[in-house]
Amino acid sequence: MLETILVVEDDKNLRLNLKEIFEEEKYHCVVAENGWEALANIHLISPDLIISDINMPEMDGFKFYTELKNSSATQLIPFIFLSANNDYYSRRSAMNMGVDDFILKPFSVDDLLSSVKTRLEKKRLHDYRIESIKTNIIKNVPHEMRTPLVSILGFTDLILEDEETFSKEEVKDLLKCIKSSGLRLKERIEKFVRLAEVKTITNFMCTQKEELKPHCYITKSFVIRIIDQKLQYFDRYSDFVCSVEEAKICISEDHLTTILFELLDNSIKFSSPGTKIELNAFISQDVYRIEIHDNGRGFSEKEIQEIAVFNQFEKDKYQQVGLGLGLPITKNIIELVGGAFTINSEKNSFTSIELKIPIQN
Repeated sequence: MLETILVVEDDKNLRLNLKEIFEEEKYHCVVAENGWEALANIHLISPDLIISDINMPEMDGFKFYTELKNSSATQLIPFIFLSANNDYYSRRSAMNMGVDDFILKPFSVDDLLSSVKTRLEKKRLHDYRIESIKTNIIKNVPHEMRTPLVSILGFTDLILEDEETFSKEEVKDLLKCIKSSGLRLKERIEKFVRLAEVKTITNFMCTQKEELKPHCYITKSFVIRIIDQKLQYFDRYSDFVCSVEEAKICISEDHLTTILFELLDNSIKFSSPGTKIELNAFISQDVYRIEIHDNGRGFSEKEIQEIAVFNQFEKDKYQQVGLGLGLPITKNIIELVGGAFTINSEKNSFTSIELKIPIQN
């Protein structure tokens, strides 16, 4: 299917000329005389990219762009201004509003096509990632939610239907299985909630142009408390090495707890008993660094680039349980507080994750 470009231009000759240029390049091109006409038909057109003049009757380019950004259905469409306005105010206003490019008239056809191709390539990559997420949701969520729920209902039915045939010890074992499945289900639901909370706060900050400045105090006992149950359950206490420089850092206690739990949980699940899991946290160059290292299965470079919600790498091989939410949640939280998140890993060898978090003054 051809990609659709919407051209919004009040000059009829230029409008038709642009339509001809794009159709020669194998794009589907739709034209409109002004922002009002384009906006009235935007949902019928469903453009992959918009090119608009600024000075137009009825609705100018700035107003048109603002209306698009106020709608969730159109706010992500790549947008290029094509204008004769060469003044500082117009160019600066366009960049501050977040347009993808600003091309001056008269323009070079090659420059225009180059900009269009670049923006459409980025959009294709974005669309591919979104589709991958949707596919993974469809594949994984029903199974990951249903499995512990089926266990809970199945074991409960056994007890209710054959109560008299079970000994006290057998009933106790069944109840332990029910509790274990319940905890698995609870953990997965909580991960959904965490991700939704992070996304909601991120969207709020983007729209309100405000910064949230929570803070908490990190200590070694704080870290141990977060991961204590996991270390006990997997019998990994002797494998865990922890060094923490106490500091006040710019992240909420809830978010820091989530990050450390997710990262250490991954290290425990994807490394073998008897291999070290190390956490080092310290102040360095006016930021707080948290480094987590394990000698587990590791990631390939391609897998690191594809970190996204619900990605579970080599699930068939490793038979891990979970939704693949841990790393995306961590990445979103760190970006939310203005920090940095990096992964260095080698397949079947090690994974080192480094977090940089601002220090509270």
